[in-house]
Amino acid sequence: MTGQLDTMLERPDFHYPPDRVATTKRTLRTLLTKPGWSSQEVPTLRGVLSALERPRER
Repeated sequence: MTGQLDTMLERPDFHYPPDRVATTKRTLRTLLTKPGWSSQEVPTLRGVLSALERPRER
């Protein structure tokens, strides 16, 4: 599931800036594999949903 999400998020250029890719991917994996969400994980998930809804303009 996390691999599929990573692939989906590459299309709308979600992983920006490039130096945050590893951190963002780690946060998403943590979010999807544990019960309960931290105050950092909630905005991360909201960013994911926004990126899927409206891809970033280049």
